[in-house]
Amino acid sequence: MSKTAIIISISSDIGLALADRWLAQGWQVHGTFRSHTPALEALRQRGATLVQCDLADASAVDAASAELAAGPAGWDVLVVASGTTEPIGRFLDTDFDDWSRSLAVNFTQQLRFTHRLLPARDS
Repeated sequence: MSKTAIIISISSDIGLALADRWLAQGWQVHGTFRSHTPALEALRQRGATLVQCDLADASAVDAASAELAAGPAGWDVLVVASGTTEPIGRFLDTDFDDWSRSLAVNFTQQLRFTHRLLPARDS
């Protein structure tokens, strides 16, 4: 029986490596990405389901999580491989909105995704 994985930020180095490995093992792989790349097209051609999502945008997270929740019921693995290192610099010299976006991408939007996906897994 095939396993199913959902990878949030499949376009990250970690997300791509896991998707590549699991597709080679016959898993069903579903994931989100922010920008198209040749590597993503290769995953799509190998059978991965890809959903565009900018994790800095709550409405994009809601839409992408709804699309994924409607898909693979009973998925086996959820990987959240997103993250940003910005802002970089002295705290008082950086834009506070950049800190807000960083916290959203690195924490709250990841929780939002998980919160939206878990009920679909358990149904």
